[in-house]
Amino acid sequence: MQPSGAAQRRDPGVQRRLRIREVARGQHDADSALDSGERALEFADNVGPMLARVPSRRMSTPEEVAAAVVFLSGDDSANIHGSILSVDGGWAAV
Repeated sequence: MQPSGAAQRRDPGVQRRLRIREVARGQHDADSALDSGERALEFADNVGPMLARVPSRRMSTPEEVAAAVVFLSGDDSANIHGSILSVDGGWAAV
């Protein structure tokens, strides 16, 4: 709904009411990263030690990242402004 011209004149800030939020995804488990063969072994060797330090002990799924985006886009987050939501299994907290 667009504010009326009268409302804009009374409150010039009415056009500046933006909700700026961001989802910061960490390592996430995408099917493309789990190819078979040598690449899968290399992936497991590199990621395994990293996951041992993450509190959740696993990577986030694309569905978990998408759920965070849906939440921040909806009415339940109407009073969240200027925030970054980390979907990283706790990596940022380590």
